[in-house]
Formats: sequence, structure tokens, C-alpha cells
Amino acid sequence: MKTRVERIDSSQPDIGLISAAAEIVEAGGLVVFPTETVYGIACRVTPSALARLDEVKGRPAAKRYSLHIGHPDQIREYVPSLKLRARKIIQQGWPGPLTLVFLLTQEDLAFQSEKMDAAQFAALYDEDTLGVRCPDHPVAAALLQAVKHAVVAPSANRSGRPAPREAGAALQEVDGRVDLVLDGGPCPLDANSTVAKIDPEVQILRSGSFSVDRLMELSQLRLLFVCTGNTCRSALAEAICRQILMKALNCKTLDELARLGYTVSSAGTTAVSGASASAGAMATGAKMGLDLSRHRSTALSIPLLDEMDLIFAMETAHRQTILASCPGVGDRCLRLDDERDVADPFGQSAPVFEACAELIGLDVQRRVGELIL
Repeated sequence: MKTRVERIDSSQPDIGLISAAAEIVEAGGLVVFPTETVYGIACRVTPSALARLDEVKGRPAAKRYSLHIGHPDQIREYVPSLKLRARKIIQQGWPGPLTLVFLLTQEDLAFQSEKMDAAQFAALYDEDTLGVRCPDHPVAAALLQAVKHAVVAPSANRSGRPAPREAGAALQEVDGRVDLVLDGGPCPLDANSTVAKIDPEVQILRSGSFSVDRLMELSQLRLLFVCTGNTCRSALAEAICRQILMKALNCKTLDELARLGYTVSSAGTTAVSGASASAGAMATGAKMGLDLSRHRSTALSIPLLDEMDLIFAMETAHRQTILASCPGVGDRCLRLDDERDVADPFGQSAPVFEACAELIGLDVQRRVGELIL
């Protein structure tokens, strides 16, 4: 077959040419296109198209390719439940030279298998994982959004050979074996995408154009619990949350928890900085295996709120105070218990403190499961 080559403006892609390329992919054809890192081969996820792609690449059929999407919001079509860390990395890392490998829950896999063709599901999901790339290139974004079905796009070279960063080099690799090459000029970056797995901490699988330091910075999760004086409820919540995370992640020390990217703290809307936890909170914590003796209260501040990824308020009034002083954290500030305020046990009996701590523990466990792990 003869491979058609079309020059395309990378800054303002021709819509007609993009539509024609998308139609080729939809029909099971192969289209080479530029990304910010390398030229890739767009292939619709169907058995016949993938078999053809395998032949072009010289790769075994059992090896999976990464899904490519044209906009970060499309990830929800393939990974229904995104935890906080994944959402944070996507929000600040996509579009970009970053391939993310997601670990899906069994519930998500069951949901996806019901809504997808069986062959498509088998081709995309490998051992409960899915690799996804969202390129930062106008031609790539336009093409991937124009194709209405799932697309994979490995580099446009034979397996084991260098990935091409110019259309001419790609054509030398695949001429006569693909339908169309969109020549958008040289790729802006000189390295492949960085590949990282979220499981739930971040594991670097391949270094590349996306800074590993930046990725690890994005993977840090900062959680804040807020009450009034920061000596009872939020102090207990902070300690309970650390305990839950350490158990779930098999951490032995707070330093190890920090290395995995988790920071848990607390503050009070009217707190005087430096106060110890209340006697009731310390006694209750001790019964739960929590040492609050080193806790010191922290006054709530705008800089503290700004750096947090999630803020849990004990009462509606606390949340209102937070939003009044720092409206920008609205989507990150939640009431710990959706249905009711967590009442202040300060100055009350041990049973009241223990009931309060039990409620906080249940709420924190639920929130950690829903949003974090």
C-alpha cells in the first residue's frame, strides 16, 4: 500500500484534515501523528486494527499498548473512580509528557467490562491496570478528540528501534504499512514520556520528559483536620488518620508515611498556637493506642489552607469560617461527617470523649477509603 503524507500546521491544525484522519482511524486504519515527545501511530482498539498495529510494530499480540486521550476529562470514561492523588497529578500534569498507569478496583473493572466490548476490554486492561497518556500537542489533542472510540498510540517505529521525533524518520520506519502520516514538524521535546504507576503511591516505571521531582511533588498529599481550639476533635482526627494510613500502607513510622507522600495535620479556627491536647483527648487517645502527648495546637491561617489538598471540618460553622477567609479551597474543604456535625466533647466525661473519638474514627476511615486509598 502507499502511505499518504500530509503536512499539518502544529499550531492551528486543519479541521478537515483532522476529520479525515479520524475517519481513517475509526475505519480501522493507522495514522501517524506528532506528540510533544515522539510520533505515534493512532489505532482504534479493535482486534483487526490491533493485529495490524502489532505487525507494523513487530510486537507480540500479548503486549498491551497505552490508551491515548485528547483531553484529561476523558479519563473518567476508562477509570471511573479516581482517588485524590491521581486527580491531583492529572489536574497539574495533563496534558503533558506523562503516562500514568492506574490500578483499578474490582468494582471499576466490573463496571468497565459491562459497558465495553469484551475484546476492547481485554485489549486495554491488563492485570487490573490501565496505562493512559494525554499528549500536550495541538495535532494529537485534535485527532484523539475527533476519534469517537478508544485509541492506542505507540511510537511510530519498529520494536527495539529509536522512537522518531520527525515525520521523515517515522516514514522510514512504517512507509507502506500505515495509511496516513500527519507531518507536524519536529516534536518539541527530546525524550519519551515519563511513565508512573499509581498504586496508591507513585512508582516511577520510566524516566522521561516529565520531571520526576515535579511528579513526586505532585504526588504529595496534605490532609488537614479543623475544629475550634485544636485540642480535642481535630487533634484526635489527626492521630486517628495517621494510624489508619499507616496500617493500610504497612508503615512502621511517621517518617515512612511521609516518604510515601502523606502529611496529616490539624488546626483550630480560634486556636492559640502551642497548646497541648486536652486531658480528655489524651486519655481517649491512649485507649486507642494513640500518643497525643506531643500534640501542639496550630492557629488556622490562609497560607496553611492554601497548601492543603483536603481539609476536613468538624462542623458546618468551621467550614463556613474556612471558606469566608479562603474561598479558593471550596472544592477541597469538606465536613468530616456528611450528615452531622461532630460535637465538641471539651470538658465532658470520658464516655463522651470516647463516643466522639469512635465517630471520628468511622468518619476518617470512610473518607480515607473514598478519597485517598
